[in-house]
Amino acid sequence: SLAWATRVRPTVVAAIRALPDVRGRGRLAHLLNRALLKAKADPKAVASMSAGYSLIVDCRLFSHASALYTGEVEDAMIRSLIRFLRPGGAALDVGANVGFVTVPLAIAARGIAGRVVALEPLPQNATLLRENLSLNHVEEFVTIVEAGLSSTAHEAELLLREDFETGAEVGNASVAEAGIDEHFARVSIRLET
Repeated sequence: SLAWATRVRPTVVAAIRALPDVRGRGRLAHLLNRALLKAKADPKAVASMSAGYSLIVDCRLFSHASALYTGEVEDAMIRSLIRFLRPGGAALDVGANVGFVTVPLAIAARGIAGRVVALEPLPQNATLLRENLSLNHVEEFVTIVEAGLSSTAHEAELLLREDFETGAEVGNASVAEAGIDEHFARVSIRLET
């Protein structure tokens, strides 16, 4: 059976979203989210975004929980990017992560016969990206390339940064440099030109 914390989370999210955008609202959401996770709420949830699409998020990550409790992720920037799309054109999302930018771009591309090319080298991020595209019925407008970009094609290591220390399976990562951040776990990835 579903943990009570998972069942109550939609009510908590609705209550937080109903509050005026005042100082402390984000902190309250963070504290309630942490309490729900401690009470064994499923870390994954579907965030209904204010712009009309949905994303599967991992509430162990601050940025994902913020998306769930506010319904927004860089909305002004995404609206600006969408204005650059042209009928039949393409957008490139380098480091697509789980789709915070790719999904709304794909929805916009669908309306103008456009395309999105999403580059995401971390397999588990690419998997959740696919799920988010499918959730929004826009997978046919996106080509996912499971690689990073570089000036030369080669294998590299990706640092699984702070996000992964929360127990999350997805999150932000960066290409490893010798002697930097040695304590983070690493995975091998492909870089393409």
